[in-house]
Amino acid sequence: MIKKFLTLLFLASAATANEKPNVILINSDDYGIGDVNCYNPDSKFYTPTLDKLAARGMRFTDHHTTASTCAPTRYSILTGNYVQRGLNPRGVWNYSTKSQILPDQKVTIGKLMQQAGYNTAMLGKFHIGGTFYERGSDKLAENEKDYKKLDFSRPFKMGPLDLGFDYSFILPNGIQESPYAHFENDVMIGDQDDLRLQEGRWTRAAKGQNTHRGYYQVGMPYWDFLQVGPTLANKALGFIDNHYKENEDKPFFLYFCTQSIHGPNTAAKEINGIQVEGITAERHPDKKGNYNFCSYGDFVYETDVTLRLIMENLEKKGELKNTLIIFTADNGASPGAYPFGQDSSGIYSGFKGSIWEGGHRVPFIAAWGDGTKEGSVIEPGTVNDNLIGQQDIYGTLAELTGQSTLQGACGQDSISFLSQLKGDSKSTREYMYSQGKIEARIRKPKKGGSKDPEARMMRKGKWKLCVHWDMKDKSLNNKPFALYNLEDDPQEEKDLLKNPEYKKMVDEIMQEVLKVASIR
Repeated sequence: MIKKFLTLLFLASAATANEKPNVILINSDDYGIGDVNCYNPDSKFYTPTLDKLAARGMRFTDHHTTASTCAPTRYSILTGNYVQRGLNPRGVWNYSTKSQILPDQKVTIGKLMQQAGYNTAMLGKFHIGGTFYERGSDKLAENEKDYKKLDFSRPFKMGPLDLGFDYSFILPNGIQESPYAHFENDVMIGDQDDLRLQEGRWTRAAKGQNTHRGYYQVGMPYWDFLQVGPTLANKALGFIDNHYKENEDKPFFLYFCTQSIHGPNTAAKEINGIQVEGITAERHPDKKGNYNFCSYGDFVYETDVTLRLIMENLEKKGELKNTLIIFTADNGASPGAYPFGQDSSGIYSGFKGSIWEGGHRVPFIAAWGDGTKEGSVIEPGTVNDNLIGQQDIYGTLAELTGQSTLQGACGQDSISFLSQLKGDSKSTREYMYSQGKIEARIRKPKKGGSKDPEARMMRKGKWKLCVHWDMKDKSLNNKPFALYNLEDDPQEEKDLLKNPEYKKMVDEIMQEVLKVASIR
């Protein structure tokens, strides 16, 4: 009895000490649920650190993004809202287009953590848009696409600094679109007069692959695709080091958006002495001669190495146990490795961009503690099969820091799952909505953008209802076209929509679809 009492007292003290842990949120780009070994034992890629993170904490199997493409989902993470509440129901894609985040939605996840006393930073891919000043003027150049008319020497509006981050080092559109330059604290690094036109979509990409689009984009002379990953990794390590030199009296929040594994697949040769390039070929000699397969796998591993460096840094400081680390992705994987025997969607149908599970069901791993059951808030090695959405990260961090989930116009669609992280098996989300396209289950790469019709999906428990949403043919809108029981049919092969037994349930789920679809 005394031993039990002392154990409970220890856990209570630990919980008190960990009320405000450091928080690291890693949002990877195009990382498929089938790429990670702890989700897919048949994965041909190497993810030892992610597997270690899962062993230290909790792995969610039914986590979904609010869309199956990146720009809209990044809005949802930052605001806790479905994408329809932003400027554009499909998201904002150009770096100098007016921000997807509306003026009354400034209490982003960064500001939320700032309010709780955190030192905050955002690194990596931004992809939310923003407004720059006109060059040589104090006027704002809203939606100006001519880079020559923009002033990159002044912080742009609705950048990370305006959204609650004390420090930022970003790629405005990631590595797939210009400007090919780094922005620190919302200002371009270097003299913008050095910006130069570069022909091809991914100029200087390894071995010149993927230069088929043939239009001009701009970049800085220092830009090197192969060094973006190491640069971001070291910026993360530098932020953590500086935090403990200057702000050790407060916790930190790091929102790290990796550039990998979006094309071009340009993995670094090494990061801080750890080999990256060539790791896939070494593990799969039969694939050694296939450049596309190996470069894709190496890029997957690059993200894993970055996480390893961050965790090792925190371990040396004695802070890993008091840091909540979340790893997830902005949408499902591209089909780039599929022709070579790697199914990055695991057991699920479809890929990035599609309404099928592979488009929006992505990895979600969270760990908080020292890796032992007694010393961890999140019990190590646990698997959670409950339904959660990426917008729920907002509400979870709000509850973690003792704040309301609803912060002005942010957090409107977010439901905290903190209780689940702490061991409660009860689900907190009843419905989950996402949007994508009705693409082929195994998509063949197409030239240009996908022309497939758009769709919505709504989950309720094991049920998934797919609904037409085609802006070109509005007569299709809000008409269901498929119903699946994902518990029995995770591959979505058995459409049950015409079964009269489920009509009442379909009508009920459709009401939720219409409710979310009408959000503005």
